[in-house]
Amino acid sequence: MTGQSLATGHASQTAPDEGAAGRPGQRPPLRINPLAKIAIVLPPMVALLFVRDVFTPLVFTALAVTAAVAVTRPRPLRFLIGGVVAAVVFTWAVLVFALTTAPQISAGTQVVLELGPLTVHAGALESGAATVLRVTGLIALTVLGGAGSSGTELAGALVNQLKIPYRYVYPALVALRFVPRLRRDIAIVNAAHRVRGVRERRGPFGALTRASHMLIPLMAGTIRHAERISLAMDARGFGAHPTREDRVPTRFTWLDALVMTLGMVAVAGLFWLSAALGHLELVGTVYPSK
Repeated sequence: MTGQSLATGHASQTAPDEGAAGRPGQRPPLRINPLAKIAIVLPPMVALLFVRDVFTPLVFTALAVTAAVAVTRPRPLRFLIGGVVAAVVFTWAVLVFALTTAPQISAGTQVVLELGPLTVHAGALESGAATVLRVTGLIALTVLGGAGSSGTELAGALVNQLKIPYRYVYPALVALRFVPRLRRDIAIVNAAHRVRGVRERRGPFGALTRASHMLIPLMAGTIRHAERISLAMDARGFGAHPTREDRVPTRFTWLDALVMTLGMVAVAGLFWLSAALGHLELVGTVYPSK
């Protein structure tokens, strides 16, 4: 019995492997080693923590979102709704950060918006946009690093390439598989309550009541599932040997090396372009010079 089948043994019956296949009629996405994608997105994620300008995180955010959409290929309606929600949240966050910016940063800049006693300066708006774009860029790069990869592929890469003991990797994967199962169990409990005509109060107290009603059945189902997983791991001799073989080993091929190299070159080129255009501004000067 293989390590991969151990990790997916019972959980695969309840939670399909995310990212394993696309929707019907779509070609499967290009399979790249998860570690190669992480190696591409990790350096710009660290660099964005020290960037203060607007242009650099804007470019990385746009490219990361474009690449993630190309890899995951979401449904048009879902993509449209997500884009509208993201735009509203982005605008609200920029205004919040602009209104809470230190006066020294926006002193002497043009007034962009006046809302009664509140005045928004161009400097404060730029500082707020830079902050929100940094956070957005980090989120987009994080999504891109995991786009198109399943938990099983990442676990295999950690074991085969990084040589992390499978005793730690596969139990973590099994724990992650509890999340979709718990979501399904919650839906089943809610459906059972509706069938039995259980009436719940609305509002915050109603939410607390529903949570208390679901607590016992969810705990019972989780404990039973954990027992089955434990028995399956014992039956497969989990931990009896220092290594295990995967049914489909995760390999680091020349294509992974090529994609990783091109990605790193592109990241370095984007930072060079931002610096050449005079936009790149790193942490160092807290307030602009007078």
